Amino acid sequence: MSSPMPLDRLGNKRISSGSRVTQDDPDKTSKRKARKAEVARACRKRKKAYILSLEQKAAVLQRKLAEMTGNTGQSKCEDEAHRQEQNETLMELERLVVFQHPDTKEIKRLVTKFVSKSREHQALFWRQIDNTKKSITPGAQAKFALWGLDQDDEFYSKPGLWKTLMTEEIGLDDIQVRKLMRVRQNVREAKSELLDIQNKLVELRKAINIHLSKRHKLIDRLMETLKPLQAARFFLWVSKNSSCMQMLQTVWKMPEENDGLPETN
Repeated sequence: MSSPMPLDRLGNKRISSGSRVTQDDPDKTSKRKARKAEVARACRKRKKAYILSLEQKAAVLQRKLAEMTGNTGQSKCEDEAHRQEQNETLMELERLVVFQHPDTKEIKRLVTKFVSKSREHQALFWRQIDNTKKSITPGAQAKFALWGLDQDDEFYSKPGLWKTLMTEEIGLDDIQVRKLMRVRQNVREAKSELLDIQNKLVELRKAINIHLSKRHKLIDRLMETLKPLQAARFFLWVSKNSSCMQMLQTVWKMPEENDGLPETN
């Protein structure tokens, strides 16, 4: 008859290697796995939230950087974002068009979105014109100089801001002052030119508004004629046809600075 297996002080059976023999509780194992899974899920959520917060901060910093680096850089970022958004809409339209029975309501929504986003982007022209007006406006020092050199003769002999600055603060002598007086006519011409340019920019803004209004009405007539699926196929065919896109770039090429203006009838 074999002798019973020895027990340790806690009553657990020992094997020859001295290791303790225990039996795992199935409920405890299941709970332990559940806790691990819960911890893993919470960790993934925290990581996702952290990444999202970084993306949001990056977007804010990118927008501030665009504002700090000037309006041109900001316009480029907006143009790229607009192209990307329109391409995503076209990709979604393409996905829907391939179905044998496509969702017409969704196609109509995307077609409308594509057109409206294009018009929203076109409407940004007014800000670019305003930025142009601001960029050609002289700085404070230039404004003061142009103002000071566009006065009547008696202005320069009277005590005041101009005389205090030029003679006392800067220390100009009579020869230098006479040299400045000789450019007064040129200053008046420059101020008149600037005013003329600013007025033309105002007229340009009005003309663009009128043009866009007429053009949008023409496009609306086209869209009313086409069914949503036909409009989607039209959008996709033009954008995916490389020969067509090259032709459009040639036909609609904007005149360069040295090209001269095209002939008009």
